[in-house]
Amino acid sequence: MTISKSNFIVISVVLAAVLFLFQFSNISAQYTSQATKNKNAEPSIQIQADSTLLANKLENKTDYSTAIIQNEIFSESIIIKEWCTYTKRSYRVFQDLESFYEDLSRSCKLLILNGKNVTEQKEIDTLVSIAERGIHIIFTALPNTAVIESSTDLCTLLGIEYTKDASFRTNGMILYEGFLLGGEKTYKHLKKTIPYFHLQTGTKKYMVGTIKDQKKKKIKNEDLPPVIWRNAYKNSFVFAINSDLCTDHTLLGFLTAMWSETSSYYMYPVINAQSVVFDNFPYLANENKRAIQKQYYYKPRSLFTDVIWPDVTSILNATKDTFTGMIAPQLEYKKNADPISKDTIDYYFKQTERISGELGLSGSMLAKKDTDFEQKIQKDTQLMEQYVPDYKYTIFAPGNMPENVYNNYIGDSSKESVLSTIHTLVMPKEKTDNLVHFYNNDILSLSNTIDGFSHTDKQDLYMRSIETALGYSCINVDMQRVLYPTSDKDDWTKLSKKLSSYLNTYWAVYRNAFDQTDISHTDIRARQFLSVNYKVYRYNDTINLSVTNLHGSASFVLNLSNEKITAITGGTFQKIEHNRYRITVTDPDVIIDVSSDTDWRDK
Repeated sequence: MTISKSNFIVISVVLAAVLFLFQFSNISAQYTSQATKNKNAEPSIQIQADSTLLANKLENKTDYSTAIIQNEIFSESIIIKEWCTYTKRSYRVFQDLESFYEDLSRSCKLLILNGKNVTEQKEIDTLVSIAERGIHIIFTALPNTAVIESSTDLCTLLGIEYTKDASFRTNGMILYEGFLLGGEKTYKHLKKTIPYFHLQTGTKKYMVGTIKDQKKKKIKNEDLPPVIWRNAYKNSFVFAINSDLCTDHTLLGFLTAMWSETSSYYMYPVINAQSVVFDNFPYLANENKRAIQKQYYYKPRSLFTDVIWPDVTSILNATKDTFTGMIAPQLEYKKNADPISKDTIDYYFKQTERISGELGLSGSMLAKKDTDFEQKIQKDTQLMEQYVPDYKYTIFAPGNMPENVYNNYIGDSSKESVLSTIHTLVMPKEKTDNLVHFYNNDILSLSNTIDGFSHTDKQDLYMRSIETALGYSCINVDMQRVLYPTSDKDDWTKLSKKLSSYLNTYWAVYRNAFDQTDISHTDIRARQFLSVNYKVYRYNDTINLSVTNLHGSASFVLNLSNEKITAITGGTFQKIEHNRYRITVTDPDVIIDVSSDTDWRDK
């Protein structure tokens, strides 16, 4: 077959054009890539601590809405004050019930105390008087069973008819629908030893213990051991927590849920951010080679680029989560370590840009002395200045780095270090008292909420509580476990399956309710959350929300009672579950129209 001269010219021109377009696209991609420039280095909204509504502005000695009875033995008061800060409630702390009653504010609507402080009849008399005034009471723990049994007044206040067993071991627990976000949940492994009370008629149970062989013992569901309940006492509601469930931030969601139960509607601000943070990943070095090659037949660097990175992106793509990675240049910093490859750094930066993720820095390393961490900062600074000099790091996960080390560098432009531009800390939850707070006037601290490789019953209850109180989740995925395994449980094949399974199941309901964000955008939303103040009032079927100190937008949760939203101005709404909505506010004045929704169970 012969080709005419004219056809040959046409084919040649087309091939040349195609070749040019491919070459041009490659050149264009190289010039337009912003992988080594942090798009979040200059946040669109900059809010500092001094412009937010923090605890020091809410503590009020004369006109407070919430009274807290503090005792050095019980640490709940720290979390209660944190809850008041998040919900913008004015509060005052008292050392005992007597001092509170002597200086009772007319604005006081809520008293929160640990019942273990209640030991005498005069304290019980004070509580009865407080409840008769219409002040709601929350017991974060109950008085000793002997004290309850010895006082008819206290039993009546708490809604207890009699004690079945002073020390009963539950076989698990059931969290009923409508208390915390996420629906009903049975916890088969959450077993506690609690007093087994029989409650009076009219009390409302939110959580109960389960009993082994319940059917054989012919015990009705309504007679299961109460763990959390509400009693109506004259002009107030009295809430009781009959367990040691409030020793951590689980209390935050309980308080929000309980206060919501005191009226037909309740509206409160939330962060509205769900983040997944990979700590010590990307990993750049080639340490622990012998163990890694024996287990995976890869060198560490190749394992992370060729196996783990594709797995991570596949998992996040399936769940639509956003990637935030905390780079670990090295973890041992040995003198004879393999040099870090620029190709590896370029690979991770370009791949992160491709999936619209972001990168920060990890402070973790295998070290015992503070001087080792000082040297790590210096070496990391040199490395990043050499290979990615234009990238400004804004996020830092200290890990096991002592505070006295990184405190000397973060946010300090006078010290030319890789940490000088940091404005967000991502902290282990065990190393911070508050989940979300300002580390200083400029730097915000966000706490991890759960381990991405683990999900126990206790962790699930904690997660639901934080989601209820804050609309916030920060899942920590620490990849150091893969590089330095301590058992076969640290095998990446097993860990990746757990991570994928957990993200696809436990967070499914919250993805419909709240937005998935990287840490930089979580930071912005948390600052908006801490700065905003609000007032809510209702007239007939219209709820009016007035917002002050609004920076761009803010998110709220609205709890209704067998009602639904029919219209909104000044914002938008998203249904979370029955009776609960997320409101996104874009205007200082929001009007929400509601109507009855009595037929919801038939839908």
